[in-house]
Amino acid sequence: MTAIGYPGVRLRVTFSFKDGKIQHVAGTPEGPEYAQYIAATKETMAWMAASRAEAWKKISDDKGALIRNGQTGPAVIMLVREYAQEQSNKSAIK
Repeated sequence: MTAIGYPGVRLRVTFSFKDGKIQHVAGTPEGPEYAQYIAATKETMAWMAASRAEAWKKISDDKGALIRNGQTGPAVIMLVREYAQEQSNKSAIK
């Protein structure tokens, strides 16, 4: 989130208890920040697919979704940082 300019999003947090102890914690994103983050994420993923096609093939499935297997995180972070740097460079030129 931070790499593409979002410090975070609000979460509605719920707790469930059993025998007086926390059994489960869940967070549901909400608010306008979340919608903006989702839009920025889609833009970032489109950039990855277009600008870094070989790397994108390694971290996405045949439907264009990120593979979430515990192995792709470092590659995703590297690409997101490249995207953010490119966007920053474009802003500096303007």
